[in-house]
Amino acid sequence: MAWGMKNYTIQLFGSSIMEGRIGAEHAADRWYELMRGSLCELFPATCFAVYNGAVGGESTRELLAHFDRDLAGHTPDLCIAMFGWNNCRMNKPPESRVSFAELEELMKTFLPHLPEKIRCVGVINQPMIDAWHSTGKDPAYAEIRARYGGNNAYHDREREAGRRFFRAHGFPFLDLSQVMAEKPEQYILPDGIHLNPLGHRVFASEMVKILEPILRADGCR
Repeated sequence: MAWGMKNYTIQLFGSSIMEGRIGAEHAADRWYELMRGSLCELFPATCFAVYNGAVGGESTRELLAHFDRDLAGHTPDLCIAMFGWNNCRMNKPPESRVSFAELEELMKTFLPHLPEKIRCVGVINQPMIDAWHSTGKDPAYAEIRARYGGNNAYHDREREAGRRFFRAHGFPFLDLSQVMAEKPEQYILPDGIHLNPLGHRVFASEMVKILEPILRADGCR
């Protein structure tokens, strides 16, 4: 009996790191395209589509505000989600910022937005290099530096909130902050936050390791 190709759709949720445009010279070098290529090799009888619903520069609140619209007309099998970044923009009006408490509540509201039976895989934010990033000297971030020791340390609280959320719901997750912890300068652009080409490749390869057993269980071949 002849079998047709299995179709499998992956939805991305997050901001610029998930969006993947920065740090990749060519579109084919973006982390999710590298991931998709590897998955196609691992599962040649499966056609993978990646729907990029990530939006660079947006807070978690802003992303969730249009998530339902982004999903309209799509029936993803799996969502790869990253929470955080852009939540403590101290040079923006206070009402545009997302507190730690609000972030926790926003993550709780994320699940009801997902289609029934969709799988979810999380991503924990990559390291940030304060000495390279503009916030390292920006007067608007003086309080962040004084209270937390820097913006990267501030985001450690967001990272821990993400870990708690994914663990509580039994979702596997890729912890980029741990993967890239030893020598973050190898993976980060001179802007101190976005992934460079090697960072994109590592993101892709580590995500494939997490997705492979999930996709096999979903019948990909």
